[in-house]
Amino acid sequence: MSDSFVSVRNLEKRYGAVRVLKGVSLDIKRNQFVSLLGHSGCGKTTTLRIVLGFLKADSGSIHIDGRDMTNVSPRHRGIGMVFQSYALWPHMSVFENVAFGLRVRKVPEAEIATRVTSAIERLHLGGLAQRTPRELSGGQQQRVALARALVINPPLLLLDEPLSNLDRQLREDMRLELKHLQRSIAQTTIYVTHDQDEALSLSDRIVVMNLGQIEQQGSPHEIYFEPRTEFVARFIGKATFLDVALDGAGADGTARLRTTDGMEVHVSKLRRRDAVAPGERALLAVRPEEVSLASSGEAGAMRARIVEFLFLGNVYRYQLLLDNGSDVFLDSRTPLDGGEFAHVRFDGGCLVPKAAQ
Repeated sequence: MSDSFVSVRNLEKRYGAVRVLKGVSLDIKRNQFVSLLGHSGCGKTTTLRIVLGFLKADSGSIHIDGRDMTNVSPRHRGIGMVFQSYALWPHMSVFENVAFGLRVRKVPEAEIATRVTSAIERLHLGGLAQRTPRELSGGQQQRVALARALVINPPLLLLDEPLSNLDRQLREDMRLELKHLQRSIAQTTIYVTHDQDEALSLSDRIVVMNLGQIEQQGSPHEIYFEPRTEFVARFIGKATFLDVALDGAGADGTARLRTTDGMEVHVSKLRRRDAVAPGERALLAVRPEEVSLASSGEAGAMRARIVEFLFLGNVYRYQLLLDNGSDVFLDSRTPLDGGEFAHVRFDGGCLVPKAAQ
C-alpha cells in the first residue's frame, strides 16, 4: 500500500521446529490505532517485538515511514514502547522515569525539563513528579509508562497488553483515557491484546491472529458483524451458530436458509450472502442483538425453549433452544415473561464458510 506508514511483509519466525509466524503481512496508515488480537501464543507479541527490533525475524521486512527498519537496532528505530509490566525503574522518581529516554538521547537539560513536565501534565500526573513507582496506583504507573514512551516523540507507539494488570473498572477508565490521548496527539499505534472489548472499543483497525497467521483484518464493525472465517466468527463476541445452506430469497429480500436437519430459517438482512454458493453448506452467525422476539405464526418466527439467562447490567442475555436443539442467544432490555417458551426471529446474520474439518 502506497499510503502505509508501517509496512510489514511476510514475517517468518521459528523456534526450533515450531513455526511461530507464518508469512505475516500488514499495513498501517499514519495516525491509525491498530490492535493485534488473538489467543495467547497466536504470534501477536512476537510480531510486536520484531517490529520493535527486540526479536529478529527469520525472513520478511519492516518499513516505517518509508525507511527499511528490518536490520536496524531497536535504539535507532525511535519507537515508543509500553510493556505489560510497565518496566518502570523502581528507584527513580516519576520525573526521572519519564526523562530516561531523553537523557539516553543526550537531549539538553532545559529541553528535558520542558518536555517531561508537559508529558506529565498531559497524562494527569501533576503533583506526582517526585514520587517513586511503589507510591503510585496501577493506573498511575500505567500513565507514567505512557508518558515515558511519548516524551521522545516516537513515530510509532507499541503497547503490549498495558491494561491487563488493572482491575476491571480502572481498565475501562484507562481505555477511555488511552483512546482520547491517541486521538488528541494523532499517534500511530500498534496495540497487542487478547481482550476483545479493548480491541473493539479502541481500534481503527483490528488484526485477528491465529496460530501464527492473520485470519482477518478490518474495522471493528467488519470484524464483529462480517467475520470472514469460522475462527473469527467464534472468537469475537457471542453468537448463535447454525449449519445451513442458502435456499433463496423471499419477495421482501429476506434470505431463506435450511439447516442440515431441514429446518427453514429466515434472515431479514443477511450479510456476506455471496460468501458461499447456493446450496453450499455454510455457518450462519447471528449476534444476540440481531435476535428479537416474534409472535407465533409470524413469518420467520421460530419456537424456542428458554434455558438460562444472565443479567449483564444493560441487558438480559437469554439462552434459548430451538426445536431442532440449536442454541440461540437473545439480548433483551426487559425480562421475558409468559412461561417456558418464546418465539424469536433473526433480524440479521452473516454467512461464513465452514472451516475444513
